[in-house]
Amino acid sequence: MQRDRTYGAAYLGAPGGVGTSGVSLYDLGLLRAIAADPATAAAPEPPGARLYPSMDRAVLRGPGFAAVLSLTSPRTSSFEFGNGENLRGWWTGMGSLAVYDADQAQFDGPYWPTIDSGRLPGTTTDHSGSGRPVEWKQYPNLHSWVGGASLDGFAALGMDFSMRGVTGSGLQGKKSWFLLGERIVALGAGIGGGEGAAETIVENRRLRDAAGARLLVDGRPLANGKREGARWAWLEDRQAGSHLGYLFPAGAELVSERAERSGSWRDLNEQGGSEVLHATYQSLAIPHGASSYAYVLLPNASEAATRAAAADPGLRIEANDTQAAAVSQSGASLYAANLWQAGSAPRAGEAYLRASGPAAVLVRGGEAGWRIAVADPTQGQDTLDITLEQPVGALQQADPGVTVLATAPRLRLRIATKGAAGATFGASFGPR
Repeated sequence: MQRDRTYGAAYLGAPGGVGTSGVSLYDLGLLRAIAADPATAAAPEPPGARLYPSMDRAVLRGPGFAAVLSLTSPRTSSFEFGNGENLRGWWTGMGSLAVYDADQAQFDGPYWPTIDSGRLPGTTTDHSGSGRPVEWKQYPNLHSWVGGASLDGFAALGMDFSMRGVTGSGLQGKKSWFLLGERIVALGAGIGGGEGAAETIVENRRLRDAAGARLLVDGRPLANGKREGARWAWLEDRQAGSHLGYLFPAGAELVSERAERSGSWRDLNEQGGSEVLHATYQSLAIPHGASSYAYVLLPNASEAATRAAAADPGLRIEANDTQAAAVSQSGASLYAANLWQAGSAPRAGEAYLRASGPAAVLVRGGEAGWRIAVADPTQGQDTLDITLEQPVGALQQADPGVTVLATAPRLRLRIATKGAAGATFGASFGPR
């Protein structure tokens, strides 16, 4: 009986009580006193990227925003269905990217009943996935290259994806995300094999002020329509306090749509309510006449900052094909690459990084020294040999499992990745 009373008090006793049902009344009182004490300051939110390779998830925190990336591998399921709940979850783990900003209610209220579940932001989709899923069945991505590496708050992430084990579609491709502080670089290559016309969903955002929200493409309004060779876009929902920028470094065919959608919770949950809910969405999509795409997401960017970044992005896409995806960012002296297979990744048109197998790698360096981070996203290799076409100084620090084979005329490392569960290995060196 005491447990029942505790549940009720915690659940109903005060705003925010939901989720505290396992806390005793005494401890709950202490927590409320701390929360109400003006002398107790909240800890700052740590900026940068955090990777969770056993969960196939990643989080990026930046000034005024957070982004959550949901991936799927043979080790996890794209979604879970059971007890009649989550009827339309097919695409939630297939690269969906949720951006949290000043619009704290973006994913609340009518979002999930009304969002087009086959067009979640971040996904490359052919809109497959229908019918009632099988209870408690695993719906995995059949390809094992899923994960990444992190260094100094930056991250290189990727997903070699197949929809065969999720929706049954033949759609597949290689998707990368480079989390670079206030920027997210999204690259895709080798996309094809779907059941119909495929597209990559750059954005599909619920608008609080459907009439007052603005979408500019290359500086001109385009709430609905198509623009060939688009270089940048900017979305503002002033009532929600939300504004986001988008760059298309190589130009892109961009399709925008603003439309009202409706649905009920029963569409998602067989025990849910049948009340019809409504919401308006602004979507941006890149249709796949080509097998690749590239865009940069700028959370919280102003129109002026987005326009300026389009003129001078401060980064370069070094590779985006079925061998490797790679970017460099001059301001951070950063190079990041996903190698989908054994081989090399280029920098400035020349082979710069070589790996004996699939790998995610980040490098930072200059006059102060060099740092490198390496991971095996497949979680299936015993060792990885890495060669960087760059001489470095003396070893300063190396994680257990890192063996330095040479520092000149090029850096050579051997990483013992067996049993590491996708964790990042790092090493630092002095200047050359």
